[in-house]
Amino acid sequence: MNNTGHKMLEKHGDGNSWRKVADEFGVSPSMAWRIAKEGYEPQDNEIRAALGWPLIVKVQVSEKKELENVLLPWNVKILNCRSCQRPFIRLHPRQVYCDPSCRP
Repeated sequence: MNNTGHKMLEKHGDGNSWRKVADEFGVSPSMAWRIAKEGYEPQDNEIRAALGWPLIVKVQVSEKKELENVLLPWNVKILNCRSCQRPFIRLHPRQVYCDPSCRP
């Protein structure tokens, strides 16, 4: 992800304004500056999607833990459990329940 910041700095160093750099990457000029100069990692998923970065999703890892921020690769699908309707990340292609205790 820091590679994006280096690319932004290179583009700006080639004589482009921050506005032109930002338009090329699909973010605001101030966000482009923060990413390039400060190594900032945006938490907003719209910005992350524009940059091609993994999304951040709150998931419940287990019943005992609270929701946590997790980086979500593009190929992972979030499903709703057939029984309790809670969102969960599928670990197996045929998995349809979030937890074995949810099975009928």
